[in-house]
Amino acid sequence: LLTHRSKIFKSTRRHLSNAGIPCVDFTAGCKMPQGDWKVMLAMERTLWNAISKAPDSILQPNLILVDEIHLNNFSKIIDFFKSRSRCFVVAFSGTPQGKHLHKYFTQIIKNVDSSDLILSGDLVPCRAYQAQDKEVDSVKKSKGEFDDKKLFKHYNTAKRYDGLINEYNEKVKGQKGIIFCCNIEHTVKTYERFIAAGINAFMVHSGNKNYPSPNFDNMIEAFEMSTDGVMINQGILDTGYDHPPIRFVAVDRATTSLTL
Repeated sequence: LLTHRSKIFKSTRRHLSNAGIPCVDFTAGCKMPQGDWKVMLAMERTLWNAISKAPDSILQPNLILVDEIHLNNFSKIIDFFKSRSRCFVVAFSGTPQGKHLHKYFTQIIKNVDSSDLILSGDLVPCRAYQAQDKEVDSVKKSKGEFDDKKLFKHYNTAKRYDGLINEYNEKVKGQKGIIFCCNIEHTVKTYERFIAAGINAFMVHSGNKNYPSPNFDNMIEAFEMSTDGVMINQGILDTGYDHPPIRFVAVDRATTSLTL
């Protein structure tokens, strides 16, 4: 089993354990697991480093499962194993696009929609609200998506910060949730506004020279232990983050993504 992010790694390990599937971990700084194991979970970068250093020490799998295959991070690992012997590759992606995919796959087994995951109990049904913002169409785009710096200028007004807090108070006050911002400065300013409004807010972002990154582990732990916390986030708690008590998600940034 191959993943590309630590949060997905931890989530996958937890789900395997809950399902009663025995699994060994291969993480950075550890040696390749030995013994009579059947399933191994590894980060793609960790496994590739091990392959590069000592390819003969790597056991040959019969089946490779890959998450987020559209990213193309895994191609060299798949090529390595397929060059040694025949093995099956099954992969998963919410956006199965990429020039590399035709090299490994002959068919899409099944498209799974959000409605299917809700029926199976893997996702909860949601009530969606969308703010009307005709002015955002004038924001400059880069490579098909809104430019983060230009988007920040669009959102960085008292009217929009107050509007977000008003929507929180009106629709989800006191509930646990996560808010996605367009860049680091937007994250910091949104956090400051929520704190000033007396809301139990937390913040994580990647940091820069003007805004040092907060301590991820401490901030995430405090948020997860809270009952009414609101996590203001940019680029950290996204793919693979799994915290079931969350009751609302607010995307406080425009996007051209059809999925969102």
